[in-house]
Parts: sequence; structure tokens; C-alpha cells
Amino acid sequence: PDRPPRVQFTEFFPDGFNIEIVYWYQPADPWAFRQFSEKVNLEIFRRFEEHGIQFSLPLRHSYWKQDDSQGPLDVRLAGNTGAEA
Repeated sequence: PDRPPRVQFTEFFPDGFNIEIVYWYQPADPWAFRQFSEKVNLEIFRRFEEHGIQFSLPLRHSYWKQDDSQGPLDVRLAGNTGAEA
């Protein structure tokens, strides 16, 4: 191809590293590009798994303190009418 993909090891940190992958996509259709990018990323992930390469993902805990003076927090999904299914 005229523009081959580029893969570069760009940064190293105490808890990880960055690998930059650049590839070209034609035609310039943003939704098709996103779908193609997902396929590329999933294939890269599959190849890592195939070779037994595992990555440690960061773990984060969030703790919420309820302020009793504010009352309960009502959380709903978009489009949810509140009716029980």
C-alpha cells in the first residue's frame, strides 16, 4: 500500500506503556471508520489473547457519601418511564 500502517512504542511509565498505531482509511466516512477501528482493535486484542499476553487494567473504587438533608438520589436510564418491567 501507498500508506502502510505505522506502529510505534511511544512512552513507558512505571505502571504501563503506550503503543501508537496509525492507519489510513478510505473513504472519509466517520461511522464506517469507527466500525473499522473497532474491528482493528478487537483483532489486536484477540491476537494478544492468542499469544497469552494479558494486561493489568487499573482498578478504581468510588465511595459516595449520602447527605441525608438532600434526600434520596433518583437515577433512571434515558427513555425509562419508571414503570416496573
